[in-house]
Amino acid sequence: MNGLYRTASLHRRLISDSSRLEANQARLFRITHQVQYFPTISSFMHTQFSY
Repeated sequence: MNGLYRTASLHRRLISDSSRLEANQARLFRITHQVQYFPTISSFMHTQFSY
């Protein structure tokens, strides 16, 4: 009973850790995506206002 409870709590902690990790990965992906888009936006602005 005690071992089963420990396994269940460990599993729950694993699930919460993985969900937190997924959230961090999503945030990191969004940040890197914005960083990837930023040079194209700045170059676009540069070409627009260089005339």
